[in-house]
Amino acid sequence: CKTCHPNQTAMFEGTGYNVPSLKLAARVPCEGCHQAETETISVPTRNSCKFCHETGDYPAIMEAWQTKTRGALSELKTAEGKAASLLATLNVPEARTLYESAQKDINFVQGDASFGVHNPELTDILLKNARERLQRCLDLLSQAIRKK
Repeated sequence: CKTCHPNQTAMFEGTGYNVPSLKLAARVPCEGCHQAETETISVPTRNSCKFCHETGDYPAIMEAWQTKTRGALSELKTAEGKAASLLATLNVPEARTLYESAQKDINFVQGDASFGVHNPELTDILLKNARERLQRCLDLLSQAIRKK
C-alpha cells in the first residue's frame, strides 16, 4: 500500500507525529477496510465496518468524522485565503512561518483524502493546530496593519 498510497499510509501510521491510528494499534491492515467485501482493493462502503464491528453504528461514525473534517477544512481554507492575501502585501516573518506551518498540516490532511477516517485522532490534532496557527498569523498581520 505504501508505494502507491504514501499519503494515506503516512496518515494511518501517524508518520512524523507519533500519533498512529487506533486501527493500526489494533493491527487492522489497509485490506481490513479496503477489501472487506471483495477480493480487489476498493473504496470502503457502509458495510465494510461490519466485518470487525458487529455492533454499533460505525458507518455513521465514519460519516461524522468526514463531515467534521470537511467542515473544518472549509473554515481553514477561508482563513488561509485571508492570510495569503495579507501576506502578499505585508512582510511579517513570524506570520509567514505560522501560515506555512498551518498549510503543511492542512495539506497533509487533504493529501490523505479520507477526511479523517484513516486516523481521526491525528486529523483532529492537525486541524486544531492549523486553526490556532492561522489565527495567530491573522492576529500578527492585523497588528502590522494597525502599526502602519
